Amino acid sequence: MLASAQADPFGLRMAGENTLVASPGNEYLYNGKELQDELGLGWYDYGFRFYDPEKARFVSVDPLAEKFAYLTTYQYASNDPIRNIDLDGLEGFDPVKKETQATTNVPYRNPGIMIDPGHGDNHAQNNQIDPGALSPTGELHEKDLALGVSVGIESRLSEVGLQTSKTRTEDINVDPQKRLQWRIDMAEGSTMFVSVHLNASSNENASGFAVYHNGGESEKLAHSISAAQSIMNVTGDGTADGSNLYVIKNFKNGPSVLIETGFITNEQDRNTIQNSGPAIGREIGNGIIIYLQQQGIVTIKD
Repeated sequence: MLASAQADPFGLRMAGENTLVASPGNEYLYNGKELQDELGLGWYDYGFRFYDPEKARFVSVDPLAEKFAYLTTYQYASNDPIRNIDLDGLEGFDPVKKETQATTNVPYRNPGIMIDPGHGDNHAQNNQIDPGALSPTGELHEKDLALGVSVGIESRLSEVGLQTSKTRTEDINVDPQKRLQWRIDMAEGSTMFVSVHLNASSNENASGFAVYHNGGESEKLAHSISAAQSIMNVTGDGTADGSNLYVIKNFKNGPSVLIETGFITNEQDRNTIQNSGPAIGREIGNGIIIYLQQQGIVTIKD
């Protein structure tokens, strides 16, 4: 043992209870999160937010605050750190309850549902990371906003015990000549493919959420996802034919959809996705869960 660090349930290190046998330089302490102490703040990096164990609170507003109107927007682990943990700064998560929430009669646990945050990979022409569509000022990139939405999808599905994977968790270097096919290759064995994007237009008034499909089960999934969306303005019935889209037509193991979450070129859409991306993703996750229930694929006790 190199070190021993004692803390109260909210992560505050207890005076006189810490033993350092050697100096390993390990900053991954409470709940495996990295301690950020360069300025003497003593905060932990949870991904979406920083956590202050001295105050037992996050230092910024919960991106999923709308879901938890009964809790302070700065709360940690739903104010119950004995029962819950926080995975990424979004919400309290009960790891014991998770294991009993879903039963399934098809392989949606492993390898499960592949979530594909669009762009963020090498560009075939110049071997640079593809940002996707840009906001009018160029400050916001589709690749980053799509990743935030994807985290929300993954969070919601994991709550009910469904197995998910993502094609990327950050910018990724791949064979630039396979910048679409590598996504399909990563999804080999998965039983559902959900690609997340943002749209763009020269018309700044163009807006709305839409789910592209190629008919059949893909269309049923698209309708379920669009019907569950309340944060974004849904375009028409929320679905459109996407049978010509590469990732939809080339995924063969189950339903596949491509979600245009909104328009990065529209101010309202852009601000909503930037501020509420994970919450939008959770509603997408709800649509997926409803589809699986309707198909009799999973039974969920939520």
